[in-house]
Amino acid sequence: MGVLIFGIFLREEQMPHHEIERKFLIRYPDLEYISNIPGTEKILITQTYLRKGEKGENRRIRIWDRRWPDPEKRYIYTEKEKISDIDRIESETFITKSAYKSLYAEKDPECSTLYKARYRIPGEGFVYELDIFQYWKKQAILEIELSSEDEAYTIPDYLEVHRELTFDKTFTNHSFARNGFPKGEL
Repeated sequence: MGVLIFGIFLREEQMPHHEIERKFLIRYPDLEYISNIPGTEKILITQTYLRKGEKGENRRIRIWDRRWPDPEKRYIYTEKEKISDIDRIESETFITKSAYKSLYAEKDPECSTLYKARYRIPGEGFVYELDIFQYWKKQAILEIELSSEDEAYTIPDYLEVHRELTFDKTFTNHSFARNGFPKGEL
């Protein structure tokens, strides 16, 4: 079943869900070590922000290009509505390449497209999402999705946390796309 958005048929719609996550600035990790952790995935992401939706929600499109373990390319449309600094309602839909190209016409002219490599690392009851941006050589961002705002979590010993970013609006992907990347953190 699909949904019609801006006259474009989107397929495989997912129900909106709460995205509750903590975010950390970490020292640039040992990617060779991380790549060898069993179950780790590497995904190249191209992320473009669209003009805000009718209700003010953030909208984006992504090309999600998994490199390993099983190569796969997907196009994704996402809407996010902020509930709190840590909680958002997120709705993601897999779309066709043609729908991606059509939605690209709605690109927010004040935002640049982001390019990042994401490592999805299983462990300790979580999937850690490590984002590597080409603009940074000394730091990266780690995200941990939680099932509730007060859920306990751990960070693997092989990652060195510089500071928590969960409540810092200058370290969101949307802020990076709009304002560029902060310099000189580490």
